[in-house]
Amino acid sequence: MSGVEEIRRQLIGEELTGVTFVCDYIQLQFSPPPTFNIYSACEVSVDGRSSRFGEESFANMLISCLNTEVAEVEDDPTKKQVQIQLKGGSRITIPYREGTFDEPEAAEFAGRDEVWVVWP
Repeated sequence: MSGVEEIRRQLIGEELTGVTFVCDYIQLQFSPPPTFNIYSACEVSVDGRSSRFGEESFANMLISCLNTEVAEVEDDPTKKQVQIQLKGGSRITIPYREGTFDEPEAAEFAGRDEVWVVWP
């Protein structure tokens, strides 16, 4: 099973139960585990509006996604981004193309059963 297939298996149907802002990255918690550490300039979209990490409305928009169930997880290698689709239409987009992150990786997923996936 590929990394994205394993992430889909572990996240679809789970609720986003926690959001932690740590200096220069974000951790999404889904009844931890699993957790998703995001080191890139991610974006959240809610009710047709979008905000990127660092923008004034970002934190409130991301927090508004709490207690919402994951509907789908997609990895688009062409656009070099992962999208977490939530029920109700909200989504979290995690880019992993060059220039969107400063760390050695853009994101890392730590799941149940010692599953670990890193982008890129």
